[in-house]
Order: sequence, then C-alpha cells, then structure tokens
Amino acid sequence: RGIIVKRIDDDWRAHHSSHADVNSSEVKIFFTLSDLKVENKMALYLPIEDHSNYAHFLPREEADSFPFSFKQLPYILELTFILRDSPQAKAMEDTLRMCKTDPIKDEIKTCATSLESMLDFAGSILGSETSFKTVTTKSTSNTFQNFTILEVQEISAPKMVACHYIAYNPNNPDHLSFQILGLKPGTIPVCHYFPTDHLVFVPAPNLK
Repeated sequence: RGIIVKRIDDDWRAHHSSHADVNSSEVKIFFTLSDLKVENKMALYLPIEDHSNYAHFLPREEADSFPFSFKQLPYILELTFILRDSPQAKAMEDTLRMCKTDPIKDEIKTCATSLESMLDFAGSILGSETSFKTVTTKSTSNTFQNFTILEVQEISAPKMVACHYIAYNPNNPDHLSFQILGLKPGTIPVCHYFPTDHLVFVPAPNLK
C-alpha cells in the first residue's frame, strides 16, 4: 500500500514493509494499517542524506570483476585500503552478511552490485516487457516533523521490487517493530516509511 502525507508544501510517500535499527531515532516510522486514515497525524524522522560522500554505482563490468562475498571481506578491505575496525568496514560487513542470509518466506532476494544488475533484477520480476517507475521518499529536514495524511492510495500491482537494506525476521518477537507497536509476530501487518534514498520499482500503469 502507498500513502501520501503532507506538511506545509512537502509531499511524502510510504510503503508497506518492515525495518529495524535498534540504535536509530527512526523508530517512529513504524505504524500499522489501521493508522492509514485521512487526517491522522504522524511524527516522523526522515533525515536529509548528504550525497556528496556517497559512492557512485560502478559499471557492471567493473563491479563484476570485484570480489563480493562475506568470506572475502578481509581481501576486500585490503583492496580498498579500509581499516578493519572503521565504520566503513562495519558497513561493508553488515551488507555482505545480509546478502548471504536466506530470503524470508515468499521473498526473492538479490544483492545488486551495479545499476545494470539492479535494473535487470527489477525487469526479471516485473516482466522484461514491462515499463516501470521508481518511487522514493523525499526529505527536507533533519528533525522530527508532524505530518498529516491527506490521502490514502493503494498501488494495485501484482509485483513490486524494493531496493532496500532490511534486517527482518517476521517470527522474532524481539524485533524492534513489534516492541515499538506492542505487537506479536503473526498478528497484524507491520508497516514503515521507506527511508530516504531507498527505492521501489512499480509497473508504470499502476502509478497514477
């Protein structure tokens, strides 16, 4: 499901999924489907990302020639001159560890290493002849803000593809989302706003 909320002149979108980061102030992004009511208010933290320090996508040929596995992490750190105990090394370790985990039930997962491979994966799921668009979240502030839901729009698509770093176990009662919402696994769906710079690929005809 997707919703549009608005504060002053800022439009926002949200998507049904899950997210967990115990040490993050993003805990207020969790909600349930019953919260999706027009005029309902939510306090959200969706920080502005500084893209100047972001690494750019590598071309497929270069990306495919680079090692990409958890077992090869020491070699990768050596190649990139990154210190083992640095924040960058921890981020790389987390990503590679996530990539080697099995998908949850009914999930098809890949770890794209280039823009071409990401688009190829989206096309393989949505259909090679299907035109698709991307949906993301816009951010204009680094503080918590109150948003009012002006409209609820369901995106009726049989399939969607999310480019999203996620650590989620639907059967883990200690997952942050269940703790925040006071829920137990297997009861009702848990939703969250997609963080900024995370993407959802949706068939174009299904977006108005």
